[in-house]
Amino acid sequence: MDIRKIIIILVIGALFAFFVAALAEAIHESPDYDDYCGEFEKPYMLEEEDVDDAAWQACRESYDSAMEGHNLVVFYVSIIFGLLAIVVGLMLPTHKDDLNQWVGSGFMLGGFFTLFYGTVRAFGDLDRIIRPIILLIELLIVIFVAYKKIGKK
Repeated sequence: MDIRKIIIILVIGALFAFFVAALAEAIHESPDYDDYCGEFEKPYMLEEEDVDDAAWQACRESYDSAMEGHNLVVFYVSIIFGLLAIVVGLMLPTHKDDLNQWVGSGFMLGGFFTLFYGTVRAFGDLDRIIRPIILLIELLIVIFVAYKKIGKK
């Protein structure tokens, strides 16, 4: 296998995944912890009567809720663009040693990276019933692409 092909495929895949991550951040900016809980201070010992756990807990819950919403936006953007990249990779017309084959493989890899990234970002925020369904769908997509691309040979 030509090393140039491998490099092009990896670079397209990585750049596409970074593009989608940057796009998701541009669409919905991630929450800043300081906006919810104030500036981070160096830890120090408090007397037991000075501990106000309720205020810290409330700001942390607000921040976690905002981060959960952001992670879901990243998940949705990643799923849409990841699937789009996989479809583009599958649909590009190819001939043996054709540049479209390299680009298409790069888009498929980028689509898989993007699906993985979006799933990892939102996995903890998804419902426990939805998690295995999402993973099964993604596994079926990978198997479909394997049969569609590798099974042709």
